[in-house]
Amino acid sequence: MASRLIFDTNYLRKLGSKDYLERKIPPKLEEQIQSALNRGDLVFVPRTVQMELNAWVNELAKKELEAINQAKNLLLEKGYTVENKEVLREPEIDTLEIIKGRFPDVYVLEPTIENYTEAERRTSLRLPPLPKNPQGEEFRDRLIWCQVLSLGTELPSVIVSEDRIFENGVGSQEGQINHISIIKTEEELNQWLDKRPVHIQSVIDDVFLFSDELKSNDIEIDQDKIERVVDYRAVNESGGMMLKKFLILVKNDKNEYTTISNKIYYQGTTPISLRIQLNNRIFDFTRKLSKDERSTIYLDQTMKAHEQHFQEEELRRLIGE
Repeated sequence: MASRLIFDTNYLRKLGSKDYLERKIPPKLEEQIQSALNRGDLVFVPRTVQMELNAWVNELAKKELEAINQAKNLLLEKGYTVENKEVLREPEIDTLEIIKGRFPDVYVLEPTIENYTEAERRTSLRLPPLPKNPQGEEFRDRLIWCQVLSLGTELPSVIVSEDRIFENGVGSQEGQINHISIIKTEEELNQWLDKRPVHIQSVIDDVFLFSDELKSNDIEIDQDKIERVVDYRAVNESGGMMLKKFLILVKNDKNEYTTISNKIYYQGTTPISLRIQLNNRIFDFTRKLSKDERSTIYLDQTMKAHEQHFQEEELRRLIGE
């Protein structure tokens, strides 16, 4: 099913400014917009985001030109010949114009007076959705939220942003009723665009190594309905163990999400145990390892022990013991 994809400023800024200064779209953004349009999704840039992005890019362009002019003046003072002695002036850069030059089908999300009025009301009365600091004002984010609400429920809406206010909004009853979800990182967006990174597919595959244990506890996860993995973290533990934490979002036919919290412990590269939290219940599973897996773990441990011994010997040699 097609969706509305709405980009926020903080995500677009992370993709860099250099390309805009050269009148180009950042390659990652270009690829993502193309993938979304190919899927039949509608892509939006709110007017507020356009203004914020333009202000940022033009300020950077101004600083770059000031540096160029200072360098040129220094060369002239030192007696060097400079062909163009005029002060360079940069025309205003419109990031959305650059994007629409490549993708005319990208929409501008224009706020209405009703959007402004509702955003002002929510900001003044500290009404949801709330920002990270509940006492914060965050008018511009509430304005974007009100615009998304006004789009209706015919299509689900996806906001690409790391702002807590949108995350809180998505988790509210209002967000659920209006089928609004959030994507926080480039990695998550690529998954949503059906471009799942290798390491993400790998942890999904590792979960299904526990299929027998899951089935024996009546836990059914349809791999084809996994939309994406979010909040992925890998942490090195003591004793050569590694912990990978992540959430799996499973989407049903009604565009409703089930969130499954996962923790997988590894010995070396081998998954040993899995903890799942589903519907406020916690399940712990431990795999029965094959002979080859036990051999792999033994080799991993032996190599780490040799590496540690080598490093200790090298340290003693360096300090003259």
